[in-house]
Amino acid sequence: FGPNDSVTRGQAAKMLARVLELDTTNVVNPNFKDVQPEDPFYKYIAALANEGIINGFIDQAYRADEPITRGQMAIVLTRGFEFKQATRLTHMFDDVTENTYERFFIQTIYELGITKGKTERSFDPYGKVTRGEMAVFINRAENARAIANPVYEVTNVHTMGNITYAYINGVKHTVDSRLKDIFNESNAAALEGALIEGDISDTKRIVSLSKITFTASGSEGRSLQFNGRSSVFAGDVAITGSYMKFKGWTVTGEVS
Repeated sequence: FGPNDSVTRGQAAKMLARVLELDTTNVVNPNFKDVQPEDPFYKYIAALANEGIINGFIDQAYRADEPITRGQMAIVLTRGFEFKQATRLTHMFDDVTENTYERFFIQTIYELGITKGKTERSFDPYGKVTRGEMAVFINRAENARAIANPVYEVTNVHTMGNITYAYINGVKHTVDSRLKDIFNESNAAALEGALIEGDISDTKRIVSLSKITFTASGSEGRSLQFNGRSSVFAGDVAITGSYMKFKGWTVTGEVS
């Protein structure tokens, strides 16, 4: 098994795509300049990129043969398993500061017990990940997902062709056709940061909703607009933001 060998970014993509059971057959080329369709890790890299779980570098390269770092590992685990990202630092790692790009991803997996760090005071965000460590991290992430009560946060909504996508906890999901009067680009600003409850399937699809909590706020001079397009929502709605306007929407559940 080579438990002490370093894991490359290509190998990590293969491990994660398999454990997440992603579709690696019907993939769209993410156009990384150093990953070709005939490459052995192409379909796994493409599957993760299509789901918004991984990114390349600023030069449009993926660098599949480079070792994945512990900080990068924190990012892909948080996004891949759809953990709610932490927003404040409470760990004791001296080498993860406000200037560390991966800081909130590292905090997330620390809070979930996926990592305890190299030592009590060190995480080593730029260090390499061994095959043994990656196995442990993935196993702990699966366990954390199984017991967690996930909070689904809408981070973006956009339409490509005839398909509407909503980014939930930073991961791209397709939207059931019955919900497109809610999830569309014209409502994106009102939905930003909204918390949703319902059937968010393992296949990255929003099937149905039982509650929406709107958290965004407009301003006194410019209210946020939400248009339900004459649809009916058989669920509950909570509004914690301010300066929002709703129209064309019948809500049959409780509104608070």
